[in-house]
Amino acid sequence: MLSSALTSENSAIVMIDHAVGFGNVFRSHDVSLHVNNTVGLAKTASVFGIPLVLTNGADTGPTAHCSASCRP
Repeated sequence: MLSSALTSENSAIVMIDHAVGFGNVFRSHDVSLHVNNTVGLAKTASVFGIPLVLTNGADTGPTAHCSASCRP
């Protein structure tokens, strides 16, 4: 059990593999919905001053770069 509430000093949001190419892999929901949710989560982290770690792999790989709307 947590001894204290989560704050921007003791937490972070980690978003793994949010590259453009992965949008073609999943079929459970629309790509634009995925991008909008990703951008919304990144903006929420910024508003509350929560550290954000965003990974996507190599820009030259099969999944390409992170969506431009997700970059700072």
